[in-house]
Amino acid sequence: MANSPPQHRYSQIPQIKKPWSLPRDCRQRPRTKAPQGPIDGGGGISLWASLMLLAATTWAFAMVGVIIAQFFRLNHSLEPNPHLGFFLVGVPLSCVCHASAILISGLGALRFIRYQKAMARGDALSGGWEMTCIGVLTTLILVTTFLLTLIISVKNG
Repeated sequence: MANSPPQHRYSQIPQIKKPWSLPRDCRQRPRTKAPQGPIDGGGGISLWASLMLLAATTWAFAMVGVIIAQFFRLNHSLEPNPHLGFFLVGVPLSCVCHASAILISGLGALRFIRYQKAMARGDALSGGWEMTCIGVLTTLILVTTFLLTLIISVKNG
């Protein structure tokens, strides 16, 4: 025992395989882990911010629908027009706002899932047909509400 060489303190650590000794298909699999650091390289923060903005848009449309239903019901004349008036237009216009809120919520969830899959593949997407649909829908509802309010106000004089 006195003639044996001294044991090195690292001799009991198991040997680690080198990365190039892995099978070829294991090295080519994509990684879905985003880099950590002060700047979000994976885009996860921007994706969540986009989802929260679409949720806020959904809540805004739902609130506009409630406000339209209440104000259009309250703002009718003593002799309401049986064909076109605030009292008759309020509920359908409110239902359109609530339906658009549900549609925007669905489009936002679809966009989130689509962009999450693209980030997992390593792609970067921006814009998209979902945002165009939401913009067109919002514009149509606002213009329709404005025109209906203007037409009813002019007829009631």
